[in-house]
Amino acid sequence: LAKLVKEKRMTDVGLAAAKDALAGQAKKPPVSEAPGALSPELEQKFKANGAAWRSFERTSPSYQKMAIGWVMSAKQNATRLTRLEEVIRMSALGKRIGLK
Repeated sequence: LAKLVKEKRMTDVGLAAAKDALAGQAKKPPVSEAPGALSPELEQKFKANGAAWRSFERTSPSYQKMAIGWVMSAKQNATRLTRLEEVIRMSALGKRIGLK
């Protein structure tokens, strides 16, 4: 930090943020929590495809949380449904989704 100040590479905003961070008062970004479960309607749709559901249940809890979070993080119902269909399709093939 001292080197950056000496080289005059710190802006006023950067200096203020650095001082807050050094004082332990830095603003932390909000933590968004991914939903931990599918809605009842989507879970029912997933369970309707028995092979896909069984395959999904055999995956690790961390993968399940990530996949469910991806599905449920969509703002529109249509997008959640499209994402769920992708998870079902890949699970039926015994594969995992690859997030972009």
